[in-house]
Amino acid sequence: IMNSSISQEIITVANISSITQTACWTSPSSDFVFSIAYSSSMNILAIASQNIYLYNASTLELIDLIETNYQVVDVAFHPNESVLAFGGQLRDEVILWDLAEGSIVKTFSREDKRLVGIDLLEDGNVLAVGYEDSGILWNFDSDFIEREIAEDGFPSTSPNGEYMVFRSWSWVRRWDLIENMELNSLSGGDSVT
Repeated sequence: IMNSSISQEIITVANISSITQTACWTSPSSDFVFSIAYSSSMNILAIASQNIYLYNASTLELIDLIETNYQVVDVAFHPNESVLAFGGQLRDEVILWDLAEGSIVKTFSREDKRLVGIDLLEDGNVLAVGYEDSGILWNFDSDFIEREIAEDGFPSTSPNGEYMVFRSWSWVRRWDLIENMELNSLSGGDSVT
């Protein structure tokens, strides 16, 4: 966890020296950290590993532990902070977890699909789910798949819900969700295509 005197600026070679480490997290079971997410208020920090650790973001005190007993690859908070969405590679389901009750609200599964990433759209009702061979937008209020995109990778959505970016280890592709088409891509340091 880093602290910076730079407020809302891009980190560059010129200002990197102003960033200082304020804390270091080590998994109790020496597992890898696959994902980190802040709640919208920046009060809660979720760390996804073999389980999910929820911390007070200011004090770094453990608030809760969600025991999954499998590697969680991604986590995302609902904008109102009532629900945490998460999923793992070895299981083909996304779980919506009620943070106040400490229980599963809903699950979404696609058989034989390896989950790689998730992201909640700003309205909090639609979840972007990335699989190894496709991406979907799932409206979990109505249990309806709003859109399926023939793209793999980790999804990230724009705040207005109009665009989705899929990323892998070596490329990034941007989709227009309204027109349902790929707009452009970047690969290994290339310019936009």
